[in-house]
Amino acid sequence: MRHPMRSPRPVLAGAQLSAVALGLGLLLSACANPDTHHLETAGVPPTSPSLEHTLDVMLRPSSQAAAETFLAALPVALATHDQTVANPHDPRRQDIVRTLQYDGLALSVYRVQSTGTRFPVAVSVTSPAYRTRSGLRVGLPSREVLALLGEPTARHGGTWVYQIDAANAAPYELTVQLEGGTVRSLRWAAYLD
Repeated sequence: MRHPMRSPRPVLAGAQLSAVALGLGLLLSACANPDTHHLETAGVPPTSPSLEHTLDVMLRPSSQAAAETFLAALPVALATHDQTVANPHDPRRQDIVRTLQYDGLALSVYRVQSTGTRFPVAVSVTSPAYRTRSGLRVGLPSREVLALLGEPTARHGGTWVYQIDAANAAPYELTVQLEGGTVRSLRWAAYLD
């Protein structure tokens, strides 16, 4: 009696399916590997932007193209919130400030509606996972803030405000929120004009 030969197609389909599964597995493992993210995110959760890179783009703007490149490369935010604001040059026009929420970091991006131009205008941190090159971070004692930054421009209870006009940076304001002598949040806000 002759045994019918099995078609090679099921074996081939199984091999193809295994190859696709292996490829997807490698792709997913590469996406989950924090080493595959931009170097700027080293030391912070891989789903959040780098504080230092954000401050460099916001406070030391080199070009609109650099700001757009930075904004286009941002990781997906956990949440966003849009606020309509009057344009500072023409109050009859309305612009948008979009706040992107990440784990312990919020980034505000100004969008000029008439041109579509976008640029970061403020960043706030509430997590000790973020620190500046100088070591400023949430959780620092107030005496260390004074050692790093000196006396604030103004004090309002537990809120210290530094107005900074550095030579190689746009003017900005740094607000340090203290609770019990310890930094609870930091907020950098660039002056629009």
